[in-house]
Amino acid sequence: MANNNKLGSDDFVVLGDLLDREEQKAAAQAEQDRAARNPGSAPKSASARTPGRGASTSEQRTAALMDALRQDSTPKHAAAPAESHAGERTGSAPAQSPLPKGIPISKTNTSAAAPERAQRRAASGRRPAAAGSAAADQQEAKAAKKQQKALARQQKRAAGAKKNASAAKESGKVSAFSSWRDRHSAETRRNKQAAARPQPAGISRTRSAELQARGEMPAARRAQGTARQAGAVRSGGTPVRQPVPGTGRRTASQQRRMQPQGQITFKKARPTKNMTVGEKARYYVGQIGPTMQAVRTDPRRRESAYRLAILLIALILAIYVTSCVNDIMGFNRSDKEIAVTVSADANTNDLIKTFRKAKLIKHSVACRTFINLTSGIRGDEEAPSYLKGEYFLTPSMGVEKMLMTCRAIQKKETVQVTFPEGYSIEQMAEKLEDAKVCTSSDFLKACNKASYEFDFIDEISNPKQRYHILEGYMYPDTYEFFVGENAESCVTKVLSNFNKKWSDDYAERAAELNMSVDDVMTMASIIQKEDSNPENMAIIASVFYNRLNSTSYPSLQSDATNNYVNKYIKPNVSADEYKLYRSRYSTYVCVGLPVGPICSPGDDAIKAVLWPESTNYYFFAHDSDGTLHAAVTETEQNINVFNSN
Repeated sequence: MANNNKLGSDDFVVLGDLLDREEQKAAAQAEQDRAARNPGSAPKSASARTPGRGASTSEQRTAALMDALRQDSTPKHAAAPAESHAGERTGSAPAQSPLPKGIPISKTNTSAAAPERAQRRAASGRRPAAAGSAAADQQEAKAAKKQQKALARQQKRAAGAKKNASAAKESGKVSAFSSWRDRHSAETRRNKQAAARPQPAGISRTRSAELQARGEMPAARRAQGTARQAGAVRSGGTPVRQPVPGTGRRTASQQRRMQPQGQITFKKARPTKNMTVGEKARYYVGQIGPTMQAVRTDPRRRESAYRLAILLIALILAIYVTSCVNDIMGFNRSDKEIAVTVSADANTNDLIKTFRKAKLIKHSVACRTFINLTSGIRGDEEAPSYLKGEYFLTPSMGVEKMLMTCRAIQKKETVQVTFPEGYSIEQMAEKLEDAKVCTSSDFLKACNKASYEFDFIDEISNPKQRYHILEGYMYPDTYEFFVGENAESCVTKVLSNFNKKWSDDYAERAAELNMSVDDVMTMASIIQKEDSNPENMAIIASVFYNRLNSTSYPSLQSDATNNYVNKYIKPNVSADEYKLYRSRYSTYVCVGLPVGPICSPGDDAIKAVLWPESTNYYFFAHDSDGTLHAAVTETEQNINVFNSN
């Protein structure tokens, strides 16, 4: 940037004119003094100076100019006295600046006085001004005119923006956030423009501010600064560097600043940057009102808000409908089994609520609405009834299949299934699966529950030690099941039949023998497996009673118990579990009766236990024809075994 402490070419012209006048006065005074001393000599013109005197005057002029340059250290020039005294003709510099009072050294004033300076130069006999000076003055005047027009446009634009902002604020169309954003953007833009604005050469920013406050900044410089501000606004915040007035060129500092710096982007403010969680919450809640006001008043924002609201509503509805369909159909649901207990008087709504509490479904209202709407399609003329019990259900089944599993009557199609005497629970499960009543696994799970409300089940003292809890109580008979019937319903039906068969006579006789229902069914299951002939069953029962009442033969030693352990338990358990169950069920290992029944005995086996024969046998064996051979001693038993082979 150029140093404005140095005087320009026009300033030298003004100084030269002033010094010429002083020199002419001094020359005239010297001529008068010489004429007074030499009356006969001819007078000399002011222009006919002696070489020595002219040289002395030239030196005086140069010294006066240099002295003025040294004294001119600030834009505000010292005022000269009204009457300046020429120095002595000894070549010393004037004591004060020869500039008249009130004439500032500025390009604006010198440009306005250009014609007058030309006349003075012609009168004084000095050489005319350079031809480029007038062109520079014209260029300078054009630049000042353009700057004034730009300043006028900027002021007009600022006034219009201020008027619009005031009108919008009065009508309530400007939200608190937009007002804060506008103020912040304007303040940031002003700060950047002030930081990038070049200061007059040789004047510090503080000094420049003082001069502007006092109104003493030269008019051309003020117009130049205003034009720079206008250019900064037009270029989006990047200041436009103006050339040095009167030269048509830029200084090296201006050229460096004019290098491309990219578009200035204002960083978005973050009001919640240093806030706590509570302060952030209060801030966002406080922004709801202004935001809603802006949405109501601004058509563009209102349209965007409507579109966003419609999109969110559609998304929420899609998610909800998809989740409801998954509940109904069982899509994308887990296969984990969850136990659900159904009461005797439960209806469809009660079961759906139970499913919801057990987390089998998520939307009870949607599932209930679907079941009610599709009841006519399923042909449900009456409200369905549900069977009391405990059921193992999975979310992947879907609500409709869950309800069908708990229903007492699922379908009208029925099938008859016969369970022979001596069948184990494993064999019954396979037969039900073959008849498409229920799956084998579902039936076995249902048989391992003790939640069925029957008195004989409550008398079981060791349910956790048994391989199948209800083994022995599945009364052998012919049953009619529905195709697709749930396993709990099948188990309940069979247990109900056993409860009917266990008559009061059986209960009274068991009490006389000091035996529980479970003891009777355990011994009857072993007898059922040993012999199917009712006549032989009573003899075998007497053998077991004799052994139980003796000290010589504490174990029953029945091969049927070993067969049960090896055939039905061993393939489904680990080696350690097999040893444990063998110690509980094998009558060659355990003392007395085993831990539970090994099959489902018939009515003949139960009667044989309750009314056995009275014998003294401790052994029995069968030959190849199935004939029973009983023995009192072990020797007789060996002979019977040898003969049976």
